[in-house]
Amino acid sequence: MDLNNTVLTGKKLRGAEKMARIPIKVVPTETTPKKPEWIRTKISQPDEVQIIKDLLRQ
Repeated sequence: MDLNNTVLTGKKLRGAEKMARIPIKVVPTETTPKKPEWIRTKISQPDEVQIIKDLLRQ
């Protein structure tokens, strides 16, 4: 699909036609970046977490 063409109202675009209209191009990375250290946390009381999970499931 050429970006110079007018888009018909109500016409569904799929696949490559739809992606061609997005102004920002997403380039996939080859490796997954690591999460920063501040986002990783340890569970202080795993027993408490299990109790809460059990309560929510009831």
